[in-house]
This record gives sequence, C-alpha cells and structure tokens, in this order.
Amino acid sequence: MKIHSLKYVLVFLLLPVLGALCAFVYLDCCVTEKSLLEYFTANDETRSVILPDGTKVWLGAGSVLFCPEKFARNQRRVYLSGEAFFDVAGSGDETFRVNTEKLCVDVPAGSFGVKAYPEMKEVMTTLLSGELELAFKNGGRFVLSESGTRVDYDTQNLSLRRTAVEQRKVALSQNGFLVFEDVSFDNLLRTLERRFGVLLSCEEDMLSERRFTVMFPPDADIQEVISVLESMIGKGSIMSQKCETNQYL
Repeated sequence: MKIHSLKYVLVFLLLPVLGALCAFVYLDCCVTEKSLLEYFTANDETRSVILPDGTKVWLGAGSVLFCPEKFARNQRRVYLSGEAFFDVAGSGDETFRVNTEKLCVDVPAGSFGVKAYPEMKEVMTTLLSGELELAFKNGGRFVLSESGTRVDYDTQNLSLRRTAVEQRKVALSQNGFLVFEDVSFDNLLRTLERRFGVLLSCEEDMLSERRFTVMFPPDADIQEVISVLESMIGKGSIMSQKCETNQYL
C-alpha cells in the first residue's frame, strides 16, 4: 500500500489503467482529497484490503483501486479500474461510491462486485446484498435491489442485461476459480488474457452473439482452458500468443 498526492499520481498517466483513474480524480469536480491510497494487483494475483471506513474489499487480478487516506465528510468515494468485490460498512447516510470510467455505483451499505476493465466492452455489476444504484456518464440511472443479480452494461450500444448469479460461484471466484456465468465471448477472452498474460483471438464472428457458462479450477493452465473452450466452439478456433510486457496492467 502506498500514499500518493494527486500530483504524484500523474506520473502514472503513461500507464493506461492508472492514467484512467487519475483522470477520474480530476474530472470529478467534487473530489477534494489531498492524498490517495493505492491498492494494486498484478495479472496473476488477488488481494484483500480494508478501507479507512472499515469496508472490506477483494481486489481481482490486474486491478487498481484508489481511495482517500481519509474519507471526506458526507462522501465515501473510490476509483476502480479492474475487478473488485465490496462489503460496505454502514456509515449513516453517507453513500459509498465506486467510480469507473463508464459508470458509478452508489451503495449505502451492502455487498456487491464491479468488473470494469478498460479493454472490455461491458461493465458488470453484481449485487449480493442490500441495494445499489448505477449512475451512467450520460446522466441515466438504474436501481438494482434484487440480491443475486448481475447487471451487464454494454458500453457500445448503452444497453443493460440482467442475469441471475449463484453466490456460491462468486465465493469460488474469490478463491482462485475462473468462473464465467452467462458472459459474452469477448468478456471471456479478455478475462483469460489478463489471468494468463496472453493475447487471444478467434475468427468465428458468430460467437459475438453467444453467451458462455463455464468454470475452471485455480490450477488450470491456458492450454487446458483453450482445449475446453474449443470443445465447445470447434477445434483450432482460438489463437494464442504470449502477451508483451505491460500490455495489460
């Protein structure tokens, strides 16, 4: 964990994920924090942290989370690029807000997850308990109150898709399993790229309309994963190459 002033954070603008988060800090006119805590995970790791207000966070692979060293009065705001699950501590009327590049998630208290990697076309928000509100950059809002529900926001056509999720599988994903439940093929490939440090492509255009539900154990390697996927879509369909260093944070 490191403490950075806003000025020092600008050093990371050359890195796409951290640069995006720095932009959140400056573009949000309400942000007044002088210093930020930075929580970072490499592509092959996850971690658990506790924020200054007592909120518990599980941070997924290849993710970065910024929050103030001390939350300002009447506002609790963090900045995420990647994936995280939050168990938000109740704090009176102070809403907890997760800022991402495409939307914000507001929660008074409860448990939820956000998956918002910059290279993915969808932002996925999962409600485990409580209630949350999505605030889109175009001014729209959406309230989700059904626990065990995931809402996928398509950032290209600005549409929403609801999916029921098993909380058991959410727990498995936090223990190293690769869990995909009714996800797009693009989302699946982009997640695998981050997990294994590879670049994946597929020339089957029809797969863009298909949804996939599949799970892999923590010790599965990329060749085993590709083999399973090709048993579903056709042998030789997926091309893989080693990712250049820092292609993804």
